[in-house]
Amino acid sequence: GIDAIWSRLSDVTDQLRELLTSLNFAIRSSPSPDRRSGIVSCEVSDDDRRRIAATAKSAGVVLNFREGLMRFSPHAYTNTEDLERLRSVLDKSR
Repeated sequence: GIDAIWSRLSDVTDQLRELLTSLNFAIRSSPSPDRRSGIVSCEVSDDDRRRIAATAKSAGVVLNFREGLMRFSPHAYTNTEDLERLRSVLDKSR
């Protein structure tokens, strides 16, 4: 049901936030329970954006860049392997 999906999505976005924080990205999405969503955005320089976009595309990792932010939209089906593939992309790009 909806509550189970939201709970799983919250877990996934928490893991994503931890991953981004461990790589020193400045997260701009609110962690506040009343403002949370399934979208996580963080700051990224123009140079990093170009490298990350190229590396992500070749690895099959989908992410977007909007208004100077790197934007992720995981879902309940996002798993540990997906997040590790993202970590690899971000590690290779910096």
